[in-house]
Amino acid sequence: MRQRWLEKVDWDAVARAQAATGTPEGEAGPHQLYTQMQCLLAFLKGLKKGRRASEWECDEPLSLLQTDLWTESVARSRQLLEGALHLAWSKGYFTSYYTTCGMDVSRVTCKLAAPQTEAHIVQADIRGLPFRPETFDLIFDPSTIDHVPMGDAIGVLGQYHRCLRPGGIVVLIFSHRMGTLRKDSGDSYFVFDPTKIKAHLRQLGFTTGGEYAICCLNTQPAGMLTSKRLHLQRLAFALFTWLEFTPVSRYLLGRVAPLYVIIGRKNHE
Repeated sequence: MRQRWLEKVDWDAVARAQAATGTPEGEAGPHQLYTQMQCLLAFLKGLKKGRRASEWECDEPLSLLQTDLWTESVARSRQLLEGALHLAWSKGYFTSYYTTCGMDVSRVTCKLAAPQTEAHIVQADIRGLPFRPETFDLIFDPSTIDHVPMGDAIGVLGQYHRCLRPGGIVVLIFSHRMGTLRKDSGDSYFVFDPTKIKAHLRQLGFTTGGEYAICCLNTQPAGMLTSKRLHLQRLAFALFTWLEFTPVSRYLLGRVAPLYVIIGRKNHE
């Protein structure tokens, strides 16, 4: 069974199959919308933590990389990338203009995402980023790293360190459940221990600036209460978000939460 899970996934085939049955933007289930909103918030937290970096205030544009285009392609939603940037701009998280790059290992996913985003799209594998050293100010990994084994994931973190400028931010969202492997929708996901991830980040030269579990609460009722169709959406989402971000929630429910966020800053050498 374990060996079957380790077999290489044909992501082009997965993208074609999901795109054929996917729901247009706005028709996703409430629990899916809730999870997307939490991922969006993680992106915003990363931008907020990096806004005081000196290189973000210069005349050069802020450079951002998103390592997965699944939401922008199959789900046909601009929420994670474009939505986060527009919200961050309105909140004053940075003052200079920005450039964005979105990448995905699947050519099909890249093609589907192209009409949905203004970002420059690159087809590439996170285990070998085709970018020069110190290219980006922020790298957002929305549950991409958990598609590779732990041994490869260490190399991926090294790639992120190489491509980030000093003071740059990495936002990692990865699967976090008890066990070593799980299989969802026919695709392989590897489950990581946050303690080990933080240890590898420190060895590479990162300082961790935040961590928390997301979707500690059951996403189905949380999604229904935070659905955009209800007047109490903002209040309910704020309440659920506060509960999930509390230390009590992280320590008591974090081990069974489906996703975990770690934010790191590349140290100045």
